Amino acid sequence: MSGRVKKTAVITDATSAEFFFPLWYRYYGGQFGSANLHVVTYEGLKPLFTGFELGNVWEINAKYDDMLRAGVISDLVGILLRSYDVVLRCDVDEFLVPDRTHGPQLKDFVEHNEQPYVTACGIDVVELADDSPLDLSKPVFGGQRCYGIRNAALDKTALITMPVRWAAGFHGASVPPRFGGLYNLHLKFADLKSRIAWHEQMLSGIEPGTKAYEYFAVGADHLIAVQKFFAALPRNGQESQDEFDARYMASVSRNDRNGIFQGEFIRQDFLIPLDAFAHAQGVGNGGRAEFLPVSTEERLLIFEHLARAQPLREPPRRILAFGPDAPCDALSVSPPGFQRIDLEKLAEDIVPGLFAGAEMVVALGKYAVRELRYCAPGTSVIVVLPPNEGDVGPYLSSLDLRFRRLEGNSTEHGWVVRPDQVTEAVADLVPSL
Repeated sequence: MSGRVKKTAVITDATSAEFFFPLWYRYYGGQFGSANLHVVTYEGLKPLFTGFELGNVWEINAKYDDMLRAGVISDLVGILLRSYDVVLRCDVDEFLVPDRTHGPQLKDFVEHNEQPYVTACGIDVVELADDSPLDLSKPVFGGQRCYGIRNAALDKTALITMPVRWAAGFHGASVPPRFGGLYNLHLKFADLKSRIAWHEQMLSGIEPGTKAYEYFAVGADHLIAVQKFFAALPRNGQESQDEFDARYMASVSRNDRNGIFQGEFIRQDFLIPLDAFAHAQGVGNGGRAEFLPVSTEERLLIFEHLARAQPLREPPRRILAFGPDAPCDALSVSPPGFQRIDLEKLAEDIVPGLFAGAEMVVALGKYAVRELRYCAPGTSVIVVLPPNEGDVGPYLSSLDLRFRRLEGNSTEHGWVVRPDQVTEAVADLVPSL
């Protein structure tokens, strides 16, 4: 893949545009672009997704069925790989997060991965008795939800560069599990109220008498009991991640009838802390990234990414960059001498070289601020954010950027920024403009 950024698709199936779907959309769309998100849905449900920009919405002419969805998505992944380098497959309540040593974001993990496929280590995120209801406008891991349970049923082969067949539930695949620093954080048990409502909604679209119907018909009392059982588990244990993985791998065997590799659905009997995943950008916080200082190791990964990115012959020296979270009056913001860049309409392999070649950047919203990591040290940047956002200063300082932050104003239609405020900030930061 030398010389360009990997083209990545993300595929899921969904029966509703509510519950965790908006979070799934913001998390994966924020890293790979909404045009690269692909959704499979079921009979009569396609109109539910018209409010989302997506690469494809495929409607199956049937009700929800676990075996059917595994077969259809297996076929579609093979098709997507004809035009994509990588496909990520996950449910709408599953969030793939790399070990921080493998890069600060999923996008970095994908870019530096050299394995033909990766199986994510599964963790059920758990709501404890004293936890507040889940607020998806705020960061989830290590904040609102601090504990989870290692669950081998969630050890799913999720990063694919070659055609693969999955079993029902995606719990097994036609290739043996291969771990590599990727985690599958599962939110089904992270919010009891949402799970009860989701089960009730699912029943309306499933054929009565099927196994899937029985699964979702267990009732609120059963779900509450399961939640209490998980919450009462001890918050420490002796078995490490490597030991758990080895125990699971010892149970994996190949089914000669269908060629699927699958292991036992073992689960640890204690909770583990989730603070190691607090760096997961976009899971919560309205899909906007929490900007942590960039370590020396992460800077090296960024430089490696730049070395493989598509070079630009004549990159613009001054750019005004924005994405889907830009102020609603973004089109009126136009400081003299700047080229406007809509990042969602830009090919992914162009972005690193674009920022690396700029001497000054105006970044409207966190979507654009995220890409400032590709700027050369010493680049002058104006960061424009909505009111009451977190502190991005440590993140920008760790990148050795000269920066100034501006704060917009809230209105009933969204947030706005005064164009003259941006122009004045540019002149103050670079008086020679």
